[in-house]
Amino acid sequence: MNLSSNRNRTHIVVAIIFFLIFLIPAAYKIFFLKYPVLFKPVENLWTVELKIQFQGLGEKAAIYHFLPKTDRGQTILKEDFVSQKLSFTIEKKDANVGIVWKGKAPKGDIQLFYRATVQTIPRTFEIPPGDAEKKYSPYIFQYLILDENLESVNMELYDFLKDLTGDIEGKQQKLTRIYNFLANEVTTVPIEKSKDLIELLKIRKATRSQKRHLFINLARMVEIPARSVHGIFLEDGNRSKSIQSWAEVYFHGKWIPVDIENRWFAYIPEDLLILYHGEGPFMTASVKEFDYRYAVSKEKEWTFSQFYHTTAQIGSAFHEWSLFGLSLETQQVFRLILMIPLGALIVSIFRNIVGLVTFGTFMPVLIALAFRSTKLWWGLLLFTVVVVLGLASRWAMDRLKLLVVPRLSVIVTFLVIILALGTIIGQQFGIYRITAVALFPMVIMTMTIERLSIILMEKGKKEAITISIETLIVALCCYAVMSVTYVQDFLFAFPEVLFALISFQLLIGRYTGYRLTEYFRFINFIKGIDIS
Repeated sequence: MNLSSNRNRTHIVVAIIFFLIFLIPAAYKIFFLKYPVLFKPVENLWTVELKIQFQGLGEKAAIYHFLPKTDRGQTILKEDFVSQKLSFTIEKKDANVGIVWKGKAPKGDIQLFYRATVQTIPRTFEIPPGDAEKKYSPYIFQYLILDENLESVNMELYDFLKDLTGDIEGKQQKLTRIYNFLANEVTTVPIEKSKDLIELLKIRKATRSQKRHLFINLARMVEIPARSVHGIFLEDGNRSKSIQSWAEVYFHGKWIPVDIENRWFAYIPEDLLILYHGEGPFMTASVKEFDYRYAVSKEKEWTFSQFYHTTAQIGSAFHEWSLFGLSLETQQVFRLILMIPLGALIVSIFRNIVGLVTFGTFMPVLIALAFRSTKLWWGLLLFTVVVVLGLASRWAMDRLKLLVVPRLSVIVTFLVIILALGTIIGQQFGIYRITAVALFPMVIMTMTIERLSIILMEKGKKEAITISIETLIVALCCYAVMSVTYVQDFLFAFPEVLFALISFQLLIGRYTGYRLTEYFRFINFIKGIDIS
């Protein structure tokens, strides 16, 4: 008794130690770094999705477009890139970030997706007193060159500018005069055929684009660097391809936004997302019949992944050791891996506390992980088909009287053939969920089929069906827990929870009481009733 009590006491102490290893860093994150334990409401949090669609011709294709980047007033919290046909590379050039999708595009409809989670705040810029710089770096100097595509950048335009700002000395005051003139005295029209700058100024009519180009060129003529900026309005439910454009000027080492049409001077509202700077289209492509459209939705809750990017402001370097610091691709891998210990705990509870029997220890967890990719109903169907066909091949091997290793090898080969055919069929009919069947672990399924066939021979159909049903019940419970987004985010934000799972496993490992199913099985014995 004393030896058993000492062992129990030792297991409890070890379990407490592991739980404390989880509790201490988790408490630091929650109370010092202010990590949220639950989702909470948040303002100005948006999901922006860009969908690109074009017709593949069986030839090489390339598409380039700009990407939003973290900048003053906007933070890119998360990015996802989806393409089943093309690869992509991220490029940084000057003040912009872009992406190149390229590869051989098969014939048919091709779709590319880019999704970003963004948080924005209003941006107000203060212009210090005093004149602008007199010397600029080569990078800034390029924005002093007049637009050669527009006509009438000549002495007549300089004369007009002299009349408009002749009595003003400072560059900042001249810029204000130009802004007020274009905003108040030039009418915005939807269409204006003339591209002549002087003509536009004479008739006092111009499109939004023409007014922006007028402002940029007039600013450059008074030796103030200026350029175009492009972005989209963030409005819940917005589905459009319209790109907004405005100007910005360089003063005292920083770019100041100027939107003549909306009357924003040194200000950008919270519902405007900057995409890129400079001239040129948002997207260029080497394919025909391409189109794009973006969709905007407003997020109402603050999650762990979105919170992580603000922890650097707290002054602690602890967040740099977080899983959120990994690349996006590696993060996705670890989101899957971290689910496995949680699934193993669920299996332990069902096997040791509830009393269900499964095919192996981790088979339900692997099935649950596969269900996350195929979705539940497709996963159940695919699992049933694969097991039935695998059992049929096992039965055929029995009739041939093969040895164990060759028999298992043949079953593995049959499974690969079945999965390959299912993937091809799914690809041809557009049922992409079927293609995810490759996530089923081949070796585990082979051993499961082998064990199920042995149970059929030794214990009969009833026992085999019972174990199969109980395995699926445990797998479905694992799937129900592991597919909850909050659980995934919590484990990723607090990976130290794994030590708490070890603690619980230690306690379950010392449980020697009745299992739940045994209460029903031995109910009469437990109650002491004589059933003879």
